[in-house]
Amino acid sequence: MNNIEELQSVGLNKWESQTYLALLELGETKTGELSKKAEVPQSKIYPVLDSLIKKGLVSYIVKGQIKFFRASDYKRILTLFKEKEERVRNLLKNIPIKQEERDSVEIFQGLKAIRIMLSSLIEDAKKGEDLYGFSTGETSENEEISDFYHWWGERKRIAKLKDHLLLSEKNRKEFENSIIPEDKSYVKKKTHYSKISFPGDVAIFRENVILFNYESIPSAILIKSKEISRQYKDFFLSIQKN
Repeated sequence: MNNIEELQSVGLNKWESQTYLALLELGETKTGELSKKAEVPQSKIYPVLDSLIKKGLVSYIVKGQIKFFRASDYKRILTLFKEKEERVRNLLKNIPIKQEERDSVEIFQGLKAIRIMLSSLIEDAKKGEDLYGFSTGETSENEEISDFYHWWGERKRIAKLKDHLLLSEKNRKEFENSIIPEDKSYVKKKTHYSKISFPGDVAIFRENVILFNYESIPSAILIKSKEISRQYKDFFLSIQKN
């Protein structure tokens, strides 16, 4: 995801995102230069700036009857995100949601959707909770997928989960060569190797089993089932003991 898409995810439209990023680079500037840098038509730059000013992301000063615009503290973006999150939480509090305990299957496409799903799953994780995973151990030349692997590892570590990982022995060297030096100790402690060649990446957490696919459009299948989760966990533990 690029910077423009990141800003759009917290509520800015494309032109607002481009204008805000341009202001961060230019500093204090007039609309002519800003319009070119942001690639926003001159006829549209003032409405875009007005919208950003109302959001508290842009301010201006007047010098000799000319307005000079500048981006407000970037921390305002974090405030904007928190306000959006709080509005959603308040909305959900007022909606009667019927929660049913039943098996379900969901498909998530794209790394952004997968990240949101995984973050939601472990949001209320307790320190030391077990998360089990199988992996081929194969590395990816796709930078976005490599970044995703690193993000997921960090996310589990921050949540202080007890992470258990089983990798295909045949890819051990390739996997270990891909680990950055500062992560080697942590990864070594949580990783075991198996002669079994796993067909793909799988994660097991609580009653959830997640199957990952990184070919073409990255996707994940989330299976919510206590029985299926138990079966996968038992399978994991039986291999780990051998």
